[in-house]
Amino acid sequence: MPEIAKITTQKKSKHRYNIFLKENEQEYYGFSVNEDILIEYYLRKGLFLTPEMIEQIQEKDESYKAYTLSVKYLSYRMRSEQELIDYLQRKEVDDTYIGEVISRLKQEGLVDDVAFSEALVRTKMQTSTKGPLMVKKELVEKGIQSPNIEQALSLYTFEKQFQKVEKWAKKKLQASSKK
Repeated sequence: MPEIAKITTQKKSKHRYNIFLKENEQEYYGFSVNEDILIEYYLRKGLFLTPEMIEQIQEKDESYKAYTLSVKYLSYRMRSEQELIDYLQRKEVDDTYIGEVISRLKQEGLVDDVAFSEALVRTKMQTSTKGPLMVKKELVEKGIQSPNIEQALSLYTFEKQFQKVEKWAKKKLQASSKK
């Protein structure tokens, strides 16, 4: 049964640690873990690890890496569930961890397709000249389901569309009078 010989910090990432194991007086690199996993499993020099425990720690670390990758991706702006899944697949995260991470992020309220689609519709209404059909197309491209799209597009009322067209028409009329 391998014993932890030493634990060192990684040069590039100070929150990750290399675990070196010793078996039959031979020391070798075992695996690396995040700081949180190191604390959670009370990993320390002299601790004996079973192969099952090593596998469990590595699985937990892979899941944690996928989670932190997702949180970092979400830190830039809101994302739909499908955008997040596509991103994790591009990063070659295992499908079992993707499902686990998505459900955890939903529980924490960090991934919510309804809130995302409503926020996108409000933003597009205020910052662009796109109508509801163009916004709907954009929502479909981002992987939002039809009921959520319809709910979000209900914010784009006829009155708001009319005001936008009226503003656009006035702008065009003023531009032509200058010519």
